[in-house]
Amino acid sequence: MAKLSTLDLVARANAGTTFSPTYPALDADTGKYAPILSADGTPATLTMLGSDSDIAKRLNRQQRATLQNRLSAMAFRGEKQEGLTEDDLAAQEAHDLEIVIACTVAWTGFEDDDDDATPCTPETVRAVYESAPYLVEQAMRHLRDRSRFFDLSLTRSGLQRATVSA
Repeated sequence: MAKLSTLDLVARANAGTTFSPTYPALDADTGKYAPILSADGTPATLTMLGSDSDIAKRLNRQQRATLQNRLSAMAFRGEKQEGLTEDDLAAQEAHDLEIVIACTVAWTGFEDDDDDATPCTPETVRAVYESAPYLVEQAMRHLRDRSRFFDLSLTRSGLQRATVSA
């Protein structure tokens, strides 16, 4: 039997988890993406809420309501939309940006040009994400990856949960 507490991702998603962002280029020596380093040489980190967090769910509901209202208004006027438009894609990018800004709750290793720590505020987070769109993609992958917010050790069977018997 699965204990309900082991299924609850909302609490972990609301608490957030941390990851180290990387530059969008492979390191020639390791063949891996190079980590973004702080002035002291340690990897920078971003602490993100998950897609099951209250904030992310609220923003996603708002986006769906906006889309539904637009489609309903078009239908009322007798208009049809054939596929996605460039405006639809721009709206999705703007939505993704708003979610990662709202779900970025802490960071380390982000400094200004004088190596002074940059505070993690909505304004500075927005500035960083707008200047480095590859970070938006990494942040979205992190917050959508539920495995980052699931504690397998809380389950009774741990890693054996994937065992299938014939």
